[in-house]
Amino acid sequence: MAPAEAVTASSLLALVVLPVASLWAFAVPRVTVGWAVLGGGGVLLIAASQFAGIVGP
Repeated sequence: MAPAEAVTASSLLALVVLPVASLWAFAVPRVTVGWAVLGGGGVLLIAASQFAGIVGP
């Protein structure tokens, strides 16, 4: 996939994922579960980017 197409695809995916994650975070009955899921997902994404060799800013 070309880099421009990858950016477009990830931006379109983010338009769906981020609002759904935000709504879920407000609807979850226990705050610890929300923090664990969202924080754990962030840690997994950071680990995956490090494994793939993607360097942040």
